[in-house]
Amino acid sequence: MGNKSQPAGILTIITGGVGVLGSLALLAFIPLIHTAMTDPDLQTNTNLTPAEIKAAADFVTGVFSFLAVMGILLAIFVIIAGVYALKRRAWGLGLAGSIVGLFLFPLTAIPALVFMALAKSEFEPRAVTNLTAQEKQITQTTSPEPPGNVPPPSPQSPQA
Repeated sequence: MGNKSQPAGILTIITGGVGVLGSLALLAFIPLIHTAMTDPDLQTNTNLTPAEIKAAADFVTGVFSFLAVMGILLAIFVIIAGVYALKRRAWGLGLAGSIVGLFLFPLTAIPALVFMALAKSEFEPRAVTNLTAQEKQITQTTSPEPPGNVPPPSPQSPQA
């Protein structure tokens, strides 16, 4: 298969999309988790006071909220990396996105990582960006002579 960057990019974007959906689902269930933890009818054989139960529920929902927000941020990064992989612009970013995708949805992130690692040669090399406009024009208009076309040395007349 000659084109490995395209499936790598598509799988990376799918990984990010699943990560966004999973994180949004977790955010949607946080109120239900809090209610279930603090409902006195669902408490069985507990030695905790209602204040301790509420504090534990607040802590758990805070942790889940943090994980959901971090999941969304990581998923956005993975989607951006997948787009760059599809365009064959930044192999390092695509590889990083595939690695981060392992934390979101390994089922698609593992093949994306394999394809991305194999597709390194398909990406365009990094351009030199610190040249001035004049230096870019000079490098475009002048080309060095090939090494095989060196003119022979001219004979020097001996000085007496």
